[in-house]
Amino acid sequence: TIDESAITSALQRVYNRMGGKGTLAPELFRETSKAFRQAAASGVGDSGIKPGKDFLSQLGHSADVFSAFKTHSQQSAMVAALKDENGKLRSFSQFKKATEPITGKYNKAWLKTEYRTAISRAHHAANWQQYRDEKDVLPCLEWIESTAAVPGEDHRIFWGTIQPVDSPFWAQHSPGDRWNCQCSLEQTDKAPTHAVTNNPDGDNPAPGLDGHPAEPQLFAQSHPYYPKSCMACPFTTNKLEALYQSLDD
Repeated sequence: TIDESAITSALQRVYNRMGGKGTLAPELFRETSKAFRQAAASGVGDSGIKPGKDFLSQLGHSADVFSAFKTHSQQSAMVAALKDENGKLRSFSQFKKATEPITGKYNKAWLKTEYRTAISRAHHAANWQQYRDEKDVLPCLEWIESTAAVPGEDHRIFWGTIQPVDSPFWAQHSPGDRWNCQCSLEQTDKAPTHAVTNNPDGDNPAPGLDGHPAEPQLFAQSHPYYPKSCMACPFTTNKLEALYQSLDD
């Protein structure tokens, strides 16, 4: 969970128009970053693998970057709630009430799913360091079915798939590329099976969960929080300032 005082501080910052170029609510960012760094540490710790310092540093950096864009996205949604349906500026108490659905989504519902998925992805990324180290002895990986009480159907078609560690298949499909995925991989010396590449139920990873699972990143840049290009990056443009300006137009 995110400390309520950090959320209130962010709301006060937005209400008092303390935004501008590259500005984040510091308390909210720190709380969010702390949560995802904890998720990364938990995932790596659960794997039993001890990756190198560079790997851990990159994973921590990934947590910070994701937290920055998540915080900015949340602040932007807050700004949009400053005025009521008649275009009148809300009092702070009205504004705080109006943003409860926003802060609830970002800091509870969505955070819960993102946190669990971050643990899983950090766990898989750490495991991949071992898969590559031991591929001479155990050259393949087998996709193990989900342990979820009610598994999603989108990964079922891949259960039992066996492919070499270096197969390009894993960059396209892998456990952890769906939210709350509880599938896993197991090292094996079994012969490879046919690799299913066209899933009729939709074989694309969820936005933000694509890329090779060995990469030390919690979320990919395809996540909706991220800008589509550097030109649209809120930390190099006046995104929040522009939102405030629109309130005065």
